[in-house]
Order: sequence, then structure tokens, then C-alpha cells
Amino acid sequence: MSFQLPTSQKLGGFENALRLVTARFGLGPVNIVETGTIRVGADLHSDGGSTRYWKIWSENTGSQVWTVDIDEKNISACKSIIGAGAGINYVIEDSKSFLANFDKKIHLLFLDAMDCQPPIEDTWNHQLQEVKNAIPKLADGAIILIDDYNGIDRIVESKSMYSHPYLLENGFKIIYEGDHQIIFSKQGE
Repeated sequence: MSFQLPTSQKLGGFENALRLVTARFGLGPVNIVETGTIRVGADLHSDGGSTRYWKIWSENTGSQVWTVDIDEKNISACKSIIGAGAGINYVIEDSKSFLANFDKKIHLLFLDAMDCQPPIEDTWNHQLQEVKNAIPKLADGAIILIDDYNGIDRIVESKSMYSHPYLLENGFKIIYEGDHQIIFSKQGE
């Protein structure tokens, strides 16, 4: 890469996802969709801090980023932290319906909506529906990066309790696990 991305405690997941994107699509424009947005703080260690990462990527590659959050306060906070940018699209909408109606191909999907709070089944079901709605929109070779993954031995504490097996059953494979993140891609891609 000819530009510097910020460092993060979750660098492994972000960096691996963007390396895969670069290997598959080059440094040209891609579409990145992020569910859940930055809410507090201005660094990558804050909730939703990945939005800063995607913005730098979009500014240097001509890519488009959609950061989607159902809470207007979160999008407002994100706008004040991240600022305007030609490649940043702020969306106040439920991520499930946004993904169902999205009319472009997604090259990188970052799932980080809903915190794991009781009833946790709501979080599991939410992410499963996001995955189901997004799959038809994925570009060939697309990457799915999921946050708040605690490993297979602690999957019940992860947002991906239902989406993890669903993706595996539907031809996706695990490309990376670490830093509380997991990356999936379609088998053979």
C-alpha cells in the first residue's frame, strides 16, 4: 500500500481484510459496508472505531463506504468524529433493511451492529439476518469481516453464534481468526 493506515489493537483483522481486498480487487474503488458506526472517542480502540480505517482507505482508493446505524445519535457522533469525505456515506437505518435494499455489489462487509447484551439471541438473530440479506449483494471474492468474535470455544459470547455456522453451511470458509474478529470468504475465492 502506498499510504499509511492507522494502527489498532484489532489491526490483524482490518489489515488482513484490506490485504485480501487489495489482492482480489487491487487498489481501485471498492464498496465497503459497515454495520454499526463509531459512537464515542476518535481512535480505533473506541466503539465503531473502524470507520476511521475505512475513511482513510476510501480517500486513497476512490472507494465508497456506507456506515449504517439505526441510531441517529450514533451517526451524528460519527459525522462529528470522522467528518465529511467524498467516499463516506452516513446512513440512519436498520442494517438488516439497508442490506436487503442495497443496490450495489459489496466487496468488503464489516458486521459490527448491536452489542452482545441480553437477550443475546436478538444479537445473534440480527447478524444472521444481515448475512442472509447481504449474500446476494456480495461481489465475487468479497470479504466478510465480523467483529466481537470470541473464538469457537466461546461462540455463545460472540455476535456470530448463528451467522458463523450459516456461512460455513453456505459455502464460505474462514480466512482469518484473531483479535476478536473473523474473516469469511466464499470457498474457492
